[in-house]
Amino acid sequence: MSTFSDPAIYAAGDIANAFHPLLGKHIRIKHWFNALSQPAVAAKSMLGLAAAYDEVPYFYSDQYELVIEYSGHVAPGGYNEAVFRGDKDQLKCIVFWLKDHKVLAAMNINVWDQTDTIKTLVRSGQPVDTAALADTGTPLADVLAATGTPNAQKSGADRTGPES
Repeated sequence: MSTFSDPAIYAAGDIANAFHPLLGKHIRIKHWFNALSQPAVAAKSMLGLAAAYDEVPYFYSDQYELVIEYSGHVAPGGYNEAVFRGDKDQLKCIVFWLKDHKVLAAMNINVWDQTDTIKTLVRSGQPVDTAALADTGTPLADVLAATGTPNAQKSGADRTGPES
């Protein structure tokens, strides 16, 4: 997890601009979730053990009546399609950013208990049916299953909302 020219220097957490193997580039996520999750990987690296921090990038924020959770990463201009699922006028939706039908990132707005499935969609790198992705009548788990990717494992990142 060392990101410096000196292999004896390590950085972890929300200050680190660390190489992310899933994304294939260095990235800095300024959120406490990284500060909580990355140190164990840095410690293994310091001990000479093979370790890589490959957690799907994640952050959340509460902004008055808006609760948002963002999973994945997409650079400006790095996508060719945005898919809305839910009611964006009522601010209860998920926005997916895709490139070539593959989910790069998603932001759930006032939608609960979908983060693990979203992270698995991002991690899969598999093309999805965008009509099914937009259809609230199709469970996200079914969209994921159609990619042939095993179902999501609980990461602990999902926050429980008032509708749970």
